[in-house]
Amino acid sequence: YLCNNTPKVMYMKNPVNDVNTLYFSEAELRVVKLLASGSSEKEIADRLCISRHTVDNHLRNIRERFGLHKNTEIILLYIAQLNHKPFSLANIKQYGLEVILVLVNICTYTDLKSL
Repeated sequence: YLCNNTPKVMYMKNPVNDVNTLYFSEAELRVVKLLASGSSEKEIADRLCISRHTVDNHLRNIRERFGLHKNTEIILLYIAQLNHKPFSLANIKQYGLEVILVLVNICTYTDLKSL
C-alpha cells in the first residue's frame, strides 16, 4: 500500500459552471497513476496490495462513469486532468493524435489549425 506516497484527490474546473469536479476517487487515482506509468493490472494489484478484481472494478467504474471503453482512454482522461485540459472522447476519435498532443502540452489548438 502506498502509505507515504498517497496521491491527492484530483479536481478539475468544470468549464460550464466553474465548479471543481471530482474525476477520480483516491483509490481510483492510485490505480490510474500506476496504469499511466505503464503498469499492468496485475502489477497494480501487487503494488497496491489489492486483488486484481479490485483493480478491474476501479477501472470498470471509471469507464462506465465517463463512457470509455479502453484503458488508454482512462489514461488520456488522467493526462487531461493533470494538465487542466477539457477531455472529450469525441474529439479524440475525430482528431486523433493531434488532440493527444494538445492534452500533453506539446502544442496548442491554434498550432494545430496551421498544420
